Amino acid sequence: MLVRFALDLPDDVVSVPLCRHAARVILEQLQIAPDRRYEIELALGEAATNVVRHAYPNPGHQYRVELEISEQKVCLTVLDQGRGFARHTVPDPEEEQSGGRGIQLIEQIADVAWFECVKGQGTKLVAEFALQTPQNILPFPEQESPPPPEKPSPA
Repeated sequence: MLVRFALDLPDDVVSVPLCRHAARVILEQLQIAPDRRYEIELALGEAATNVVRHAYPNPGHQYRVELEISEQKVCLTVLDQGRGFARHTVPDPEEEQSGGRGIQLIEQIADVAWFECVKGQGTKLVAEFALQTPQNILPFPEQESPPPPEKPSPA
């Protein structure tokens, strides 16, 4: 099964909990493991917050959140048409610094994460989260077949 959904959101702080909530509901309905759900929601919240805080010099713009969920993985994409940045120019935060850890956090909790950034043309974050697939589980428990009935003996 493959599920895709996308949200086009305003670059406003109220959009962050909105997109997190929408993702949470869908991931819960698809029975994604709670720990993995939390990581995906956390990465989404960090990415959306970064767009709201840093992508545009003035309010009044949009950004897009996409989730694609398959049996093997969840692919999170966050796109904006803002300033863009070069990933290598974002320093690791200082230990006593209270913020500025979003990018590093996303890179740590996702199985794969990358940024496509063009200065002045926007940013695309893609983060992939592998899903656990149960091994050797059948839709119904495997049962031994009962022995065939004995044939009546001729009388």
